[in-house]
Amino acid sequence: MKPPLNRQITEYDCGPTSVLNALVFLFDRAEIPPELPKYVMMYCLDSFNAQGEEGKNGTSKPAMRFLSSWLGEYGEAKGFPLECEYLSGGRVTAAENGELLRGLRDGGAAVVRLHL
Repeated sequence: MKPPLNRQITEYDCGPTSVLNALVFLFDRAEIPPELPKYVMMYCLDSFNAQGEEGKNGTSKPAMRFLSSWLGEYGEAKGFPLECEYLSGGRVTAAENGELLRGLRDGGAAVVRLHL
């Protein structure tokens, strides 16, 4: 059974919430090992705001890159059917032949960082 998508619980947890929602989209609840949400939350919310408050600047690009790598290595080591690819710069495109749309067409999920 798929649980509903989670909403952010603070102004700052869009990164880990999006990653957890991607896992919920990709897998049934019973398939998700409990350590996955634990480590998603542990590796995110690492940025400090101007007042030096931890987590109140969300999740940094390096933390998301690390989490992507960790999730891919976890999948490989545990035999869990999860692959991750961190795209940045010119690799992030909505081009028909681009990596992002190819991954989505293949049944994957994307977590996109966007600043307005």
